[in-house]
Amino acid sequence: SRIGYHDDPINWHWVEMEKGVLKMDPMAEDAIDMLCENGINLVYCLNFGNRLYEGYAERRFPQMKEWYYESPRPPKSEEALKAWDEFVRFSVNYFKDRVKYFEVWNEWNGTGYWGEKANVDHYLMLAKRTIPIIRECAPDAKVMLGSFAQFVHEQTPDNCDENIAMFYKAIKELAPYVDVIGFHHFYQSTLD
Repeated sequence: SRIGYHDDPINWHWVEMEKGVLKMDPMAEDAIDMLCENGINLVYCLNFGNRLYEGYAERRFPQMKEWYYESPRPPKSEEALKAWDEFVRFSVNYFKDRVKYFEVWNEWNGTGYWGEKANVDHYLMLAKRTIPIIRECAPDAKVMLGSFAQFVHEQTPDNCDENIAMFYKAIKELAPYVDVIGFHHFYQSTLD
């Protein structure tokens, strides 16, 4: 089961709601424990930016359950990147005995989850600093390339659109460092 998507309490902006103070939601932890106790292997997505560092500090529309168009921007500043590292370290250490897979972001190729125009080089930089933290904190866990949102059918590295080219570039650069490559091939596609 994949966890850590949409407006999930294990996302960075919920785990760190005050700069430097990281807390795991007890109900989220109970749910994770229940899944593990029942034999479910978890893919835990380390996900989303944090408005404390990049973007507005408060949600403009907190009544909306899912905030596709309010995603905090990904970390860029040195302060934000260091805080991201601490969020990753905290989360992986917290769940390393319960989680089998850690995924580096979800659908990083679209504005909905990346929080701004997709940038493969920014994602690669973030992944390359995140993967060693996961490996250090949870050497037995598997690392998953952030799932990609688009149907890749019949598009090759030599014959693809700009968005799919980002996917192939990420695979080429990160495949030696990850155990699993995820993509979401089913959105807006037909089975014809």
